[in-house]
Amino acid sequence: MAEEKATPQPIDDSLRLEAGLERALTDARPELRVSLKVAGGAPTQRYRFAFSASGDRRARCSLDCELTGRHEVARKDATLEPKQLDGLIRKIRTSKVLELPEESARFLPDTLLGILEISDGTSTFRRVFAADPEQAKTQDAVPPPELLEVADSFYSLGRTLMGKKSMRAVKP
Repeated sequence: MAEEKATPQPIDDSLRLEAGLERALTDARPELRVSLKVAGGAPTQRYRFAFSASGDRRARCSLDCELTGRHEVARKDATLEPKQLDGLIRKIRTSKVLELPEESARFLPDTLLGILEISDGTSTFRRVFAADPEQAKTQDAVPPPELLEVADSFYSLGRTLMGKKSMRAVKP
């Protein structure tokens, strides 16, 4: 009887992660983790948005903004619909954000920073970026459009989980 050979895993982390995301579209992958954290600002203007989801569709989302007085938290037992998680995974894959080169991150104090993290339990993609468009422009650190596009998908899901109608209700 012939022994069935396992499909070799890609050596490159971005390719391995891409393959893990593709598998997550057809199989539940509880080890899958995706998150966007955006935080910073001057003391009276502090802003913090945190969204995370796992392959089993559990999600958490919170928002704190000192400038506008917004303080929101999604239900502790929030669960994404399969189409919501699949949509986010597809957006990550089609945006080609995983192909972005790693860059050294240097920002001025009080910069509003975003951290995008995607992990399949083995490989992790992590990028730090200036999340406020004006600060990014001033510091000549405008993030690639692929990164901003994926970040907007996280904001959109966060808005939905918190029951907000407008993206302006969650974005800085």
